[in-house]
Amino acid sequence: MCFAEQVRNTPDGKLDLLGVFDYMDVPEFPAYPANFNFVMQFVKRVAGGRTEHKISVSIIGDKDRRLIEEESTFFMPEGSIARPSKVTLLWQNENIVFPEPSVYSFNIRVDDGDSLMRTHQLPVQLRE
Repeated sequence: MCFAEQVRNTPDGKLDLLGVFDYMDVPEFPAYPANFNFVMQFVKRVAGGRTEHKISVSIIGDKDRRLIEEESTFFMPEGSIARPSKVTLLWQNENIVFPEPSVYSFNIRVDDGDSLMRTHQLPVQLRE
């Protein structure tokens, strides 16, 4: 998982990530970042056919304040132990407002799991 300012598809099916970052400096709060993308890759290392999955992405700030929660579905292609299948998902920022300086958690859940599958943190701080 990573954050990037821009993501472009290449003709050979790869992604070019431009402006990869792991923190955000902003001039003031509330902060309205111009653009950022969140890139996730999932790998299936077991034998089996094409499967459908539900994904939930939530952004949580201090005191468990939830900024956003979005759900979507994705399909994992058929794979095997010898040849794992991969899917790369791109989530684009739209109208996210960071109300205060904090370390925001991007939490990922797949298939309504009670346990958190993955979390990625993004510190958002005042530019000095």
